[in-house]
Amino acid sequence: NAQPTSLGTAGNQTINFIDPDYQYPTVVRGNLAYDHDLGFFGLVGTGEVLFASNLKEIKYRNINYRQISTRSDGRPVYTRVLPSVNDAVLLTNTDQGGQWSLSYMLSRPFRNGFQINGSYLYGRAKSIMDGTSSVAYSNWAGTYIGGDINNPPLTTSDFDVHSRVTISAAKTIPLFKGLTSIASVYYNGQNGRPYTIVFNGDANSDNRTTNDLIFVPATQDQVNVINGTWAQLDAFLSADPAASQYRGQILPRNAARAPWSNTMNV
Repeated sequence: NAQPTSLGTAGNQTINFIDPDYQYPTVVRGNLAYDHDLGFFGLVGTGEVLFASNLKEIKYRNINYRQISTRSDGRPVYTRVLPSVNDAVLLTNTDQGGQWSLSYMLSRPFRNGFQINGSYLYGRAKSIMDGTSSVAYSNWAGTYIGGDINNPPLTTSDFDVHSRVTISAAKTIPLFKGLTSIASVYYNGQNGRPYTIVFNGDANSDNRTTNDLIFVPATQDQVNVINGTWAQLDAFLSADPAASQYRGQILPRNAARAPWSNTMNV
């Protein structure tokens, strides 16, 4: 009841809003699976299709920014609507995004306690933002963007698996007095995680220096090169599997992917 009312001059603030029509995330998901005996070597096969589609998913917008111009690469440029406010982040919904996967597994159980199985999965996941932060501002500012900062396009999700192969085997080993142990080997091979290449700086004047997707120059006249030569930059971009496909364009979010990785545990 006696809280102070005179606090001096406050600094610029960030304000968070929630759309009055906002709804908690809702997903429609389904799967279809089939197990069958292959009829040879005692092999059992399992095939499965799984899909999920967003009905209501989170979407953050910063309504304190408006577009004032466009750069030569097509990137919008922004300014604050209210200079006295840092950010005004609005939580609302989108119906974009989803995932699907196809998988098949072969397994072979043996009567002597030995078993072996292998599987292959191919899956894709799309999103406009993955919402990995507990803070509204971070979810908006942490979304890599090359166009409209408040309407990111549907692109590859951070959690996109692509291809994955697993092989495992286990053998039960009797010890004494009814005790047993298990020796096992497990292999997992999969595509590397998707990643994004960004500018070191604020390319669209939204006061964020870590989330602007790069423009990939196709010719020397499209970029000013310092601390190196155009030939060096051209060779670097040509060697990158993602950048080489988007010459003369802004690189999409998560267009790149780390190399295939192999893991084995014994």
